Amino acid sequence: MSKRILVVVPEWNPSAGGIQRYGDALVSALQQLLGAESVRVLSFHGITPADSSVPVTCCGANRLRFTQRFFSLLRQFNPTLIWFTHINLSPYGILAQRVGGFQYVVSAHGVEVWNTKRSLNRLALKSATVVAPVSRYTRDVLLREQMVSEQKLWILPNTSDENRFALKPLPLKPHDPIILTVNRFERRESYHGYRMVLRALPEILKQLPNLRWKLAGTGNDLTTFQQEVSASGLSQHVELLGYVAEDKLPQLYQEADLFVMPSLLEGFGIVYLESQLCGTPCLAGNLDGSVDPLCDGALGILVNPHSTEQIAEGVVSYFNGTHPVARLNAATLRSETIKRFGSTQFHSLVQSLLSMI
Repeated sequence: MSKRILVVVPEWNPSAGGIQRYGDALVSALQQLLGAESVRVLSFHGITPADSSVPVTCCGANRLRFTQRFFSLLRQFNPTLIWFTHINLSPYGILAQRVGGFQYVVSAHGVEVWNTKRSLNRLALKSATVVAPVSRYTRDVLLREQMVSEQKLWILPNTSDENRFALKPLPLKPHDPIILTVNRFERRESYHGYRMVLRALPEILKQLPNLRWKLAGTGNDLTTFQQEVSASGLSQHVELLGYVAEDKLPQLYQEADLFVMPSLLEGFGIVYLESQLCGTPCLAGNLDGSVDPLCDGALGILVNPHSTEQIAEGVVSYFNGTHPVARLNAATLRSETIKRFGSTQFHSLVQSLLSMI
């Protein structure tokens, strides 16, 4: 019997963020592998788009409407598998499993599964047919903290659109070295490490006095961080860009020399892939899921994110050419990223996961 898969997402907006892009990539892979008629999408947030090429039903964040449409799709579409791309919706898998014997997969990204205290979420992880962590780090936390059976875990890393994030001819880069950070400035997500970079900046500037640091993103922590930049006396070296449109991001990545985001609690970090696809290597933390997109340091610079000394040393060593990553040219970095995390590899991993169910 051919597979029919219902993909349940928190929000159907492929350009909004990492989890949304993951959902879009997953649906694209499933449609290519199984055919468009074998895939349906149910979204908790949003309004059903009129012009979507994907058969998607959105529920406007209405819990009753979502519940009704979930069970309606179970009856009408009768999926052979339900795939939840976020743990907060996965308790519906328990219900589907108990009332109809449905199998389900739960995608596991980062902090939302590491620290979940909700008993239904924990039960949903343990009852799932497969749990799909995006990185080795998330897998290890699930084993250690959530006690998920190792036999149920299947790593499905993030991917990114290699056609949108691409190398394109650009005017000559300015002579001044540029580092870049793209993230959300949210108080609950300050683990992205931008404050540690600010603390490391004086040491970096001793060796690279003309360095410029560009930061893109918005959020409720941005005003506070702006004040901290001003108080540091380094405003002339720091450019807070605010919101940058999706279609402008590839050029922003490519214009930078080094992407810098030494996170503490990254589940994976899709922005690292975006930067690498644009030919710009990354500096990231070595204590979380960031090590996967950087391939354990083969494609980027890994540092202790608690150490301003290591952050500064990593940036300086890249620009003075002493770090091995400095010898990676843009085309090689891009091709190696595609080989490991491109759409072909992602589709292959999805197919392998489906074959084991």
